[in-house]
Amino acid sequence: MSPRVLFEQDLETLKNKVSEMGEHAEISYDHMLYGIRENKEDILKTLLDTDHKMVDMQRSIEAMCLSLLTRQQPVARDMRLVSAALKVVTDIERIGDHVADMVELYLRMGNMNSEGKQEKLLLEMMEEAKDMIHNSVEAFVEGDEANAQKVVEHDDVVDDLFNDMKKEMMQAIREQNLDADRVVDYLMMAKYLEKVGDHAVNILGVAKEMDDKKLSFSDKAQEEIGILSDAIKEIVTKTMNSFENSDVTTAHMVEPLEEVIDELKAELKIRHIRRLREGRCTIELGFILQDLITNYERISDHCSNIAVCVIEIDKTAFDTHEYLHEIKTGSNSDFVKYFQEYENKYALPKSNIKVT
Repeated sequence: MSPRVLFEQDLETLKNKVSEMGEHAEISYDHMLYGIRENKEDILKTLLDTDHKMVDMQRSIEAMCLSLLTRQQPVARDMRLVSAALKVVTDIERIGDHVADMVELYLRMGNMNSEGKQEKLLLEMMEEAKDMIHNSVEAFVEGDEANAQKVVEHDDVVDDLFNDMKKEMMQAIREQNLDADRVVDYLMMAKYLEKVGDHAVNILGVAKEMDDKKLSFSDKAQEEIGILSDAIKEIVTKTMNSFENSDVTTAHMVEPLEEVIDELKAELKIRHIRRLREGRCTIELGFILQDLITNYERISDHCSNIAVCVIEIDKTAFDTHEYLHEIKTGSNSDFVKYFQEYENKYALPKSNIKVT
C-alpha cells in the first residue's frame, strides 16, 4: 500500500476521532440536562470526573495532527483538514469544561424550580445548545449543509434566550424574588450556555471554511512549512527523550531549538506578508498558516517548559530566571553552540520575493 493511501486512511481516522470526541461531549451534555431536569445528583456528580477523558481525547487528536503534519509534506487540502481538527477539538474540549462548570453550579444551588420563569428559560437554552453541539460536529465531519443551517438557527434562538434571561434577572433583582447568590449562579449558567453555542458556531465556521475555500499553498510555501514541521518534530522528540530518560544534556538542547523555531515562525509570517504585497498569496491562506503556526508555537513552548523542569529536577539549586537570563544575554556558551547548529540545520530557502 502506497504512503499516500496510508496517509488518506489516517486522515479518515482523524475525522473519526474528532467525531468520537464530539459524541462524548454530547453524551455528557445529555446526562447533565437529564440530571438537572430530574434532579439526579448522583448522575451529575459523575460528570465532574469526565473532563479528564475529554482532555485525553484532545491530546490524542493533537498528537495525531502533529504526526500527520510532520510525517510527510501534506498538500493544501490535508493542511485544511488537520488545521480544522486542531481548532475543532479545542472548542469541543471547552464545551466539556462548561458542562462541568454548570454541574458544579447546579449542585451548589440545590434543587431548581423547573416551573419558574427563569428556570424555564435556562432549560430551553440547554435544549437549544444541545442541538447545536450535535449539528455542528455533524457539519464538520460529514460536510452537511443542512446541519450547518440548523446551527445558525439555533444560535439565534440561544442569543435571544440569553437576552431574555438577563432581563428576567434584572426584574427579579428589582422585585427581590431571588437571593443574590442564585441570581449570579443563574446568570453564570446562562453565560456558559451561550459560550457552548459560540463554540458550536466556531466549529461550524471551520466546516464552512473547509468546504467553501479551494485553496493551495505554493510549492515554496509548502517547503518552508515543511522545514518548520521538521523542527517541531525534533523538539518534541528531544523533549520526550529528556523527560523519559532524565537526560539533562538533551534538555539543554531544547531551549536553543525553541528559539530557532520562534525565528522560523516570525520569518514565515514576514514572507507571507511579502507574498500578499506581491499578489502571490491570499489572506485566506494566511488564516490557515496562522492557525498552524499558533499551534506549533504552543507545542514548542510546552516543550521548553518541560525541558526546564527536567533541568530543575536535576539541580535542586537551579535558578530558572537566571538560566533564561543567560540565554537571552548570550552568556551561555552551550546555548549559543546549539542555537547556531539548529539555525543552520533549519535554515529556510532563500526568498526571492522583493522587499517593499
